[in-house]
Amino acid sequence: MANFIDLYSIVAYLPGSIKYLLDTYSDKLKGEEKDEIYYLWLESIHGEAKRSKDFRSYLRGLQQHLSLYAFSFHPRLLNSYNPDIKIAEGFRQGKLMYFNLRALDFPSGESLDIGKMILMDIQSYAAFKQREGLENEVPDMVFIDEAHNVIVPEFQRMFEMARSAGIGIMLIHQSKQQMDEIKRGMFENIFNNTNIKLILGVEDPETTRYLAEYFGQELRFFMNVSRGGENPLKRPLDAVLPHWQEISMQRYDYKIRPEEFSNLEMGTAILTVGSKNDLRGVKGRLSRFASDVKGKLDYYLVPVEPSNKEWMDPERGLCLLKKFKNSFGTKAEVEEDINRAEERMREAEEKANEIFEKHGVDGDTAIDEMGIIQSSFD
Repeated sequence: MANFIDLYSIVAYLPGSIKYLLDTYSDKLKGEEKDEIYYLWLESIHGEAKRSKDFRSYLRGLQQHLSLYAFSFHPRLLNSYNPDIKIAEGFRQGKLMYFNLRALDFPSGESLDIGKMILMDIQSYAAFKQREGLENEVPDMVFIDEAHNVIVPEFQRMFEMARSAGIGIMLIHQSKQQMDEIKRGMFENIFNNTNIKLILGVEDPETTRYLAEYFGQELRFFMNVSRGGENPLKRPLDAVLPHWQEISMQRYDYKIRPEEFSNLEMGTAILTVGSKNDLRGVKGRLSRFASDVKGKLDYYLVPVEPSNKEWMDPERGLCLLKKFKNSFGTKAEVEEDINRAEERMREAEEKANEIFEKHGVDGDTAIDEMGIIQSSFD
């Protein structure tokens, strides 16, 4: 098994890392085949790096980006060879899995990338389930809040296979544009193929117009009132006692006007079921909404369970960083990345202390229990 530390190590120790992997883990390859593979890597990566400054910058950027996931947080969070959470097993066992990827916990935005990785793992599970024809008594459910932040264009395939794979998906987002920025036409494709929709108050004008068009128009009666009477110069009484005339007319108008979506009160929603040609819906109050829930601290930055440093166990995984250090020595860039990670961890500790103090918790004790800086990258 490989983790982010292993992936980081491969990039950091190029091109020697490729030769090491071929020599160590390719027992079934013959000498010529091994040489061909190594030459391919050497020519495509090392050779290109010699010729192109931009490519060298790209590799260094990739190395630094991987270092965020390799070193910034406790290794057990992202780099365990024996993770506590295995998504496919969680679904099969009917467990509730909750991923609270708050931006505060990941100051450089890694939370969004981690969310994307989780969704890709779920998509792999869905593909396996569809391929094997597996069926559960209760459909698997996936809820994605702030969906536009973590969904990638390729995830649209998930919606196409969801029904046949027995997986229900609920996306939570705020506007049509948010989804279309991921992939053009993505919102309309998903929205039109979704059977159940729960619409809360919408601020975006483009989205309200789309929703109004989606629900369609109907023929309505409109009443106009006009003031009647003759010339008041000829009949002064008409100016004092005018008579009014009502005019009734029919014209098409939206079933739900755009401004009605904007004016939905907090705790009020429109629930619809069915497709555009067979749509049924109801507007009403939700039984519970955000103002009913008191704020509380219900998450931690790192796991609190004891560990056996399984991310350093060569029986469970590759442990390439230690092996490469022994074979090639310590590289200054690697030490620089680790030092930067330690600084980021100290920043995370300070942010965590601020949160704990705000909620009346002894921050130092909580941080020690969580082991936020008790880690090793050897």
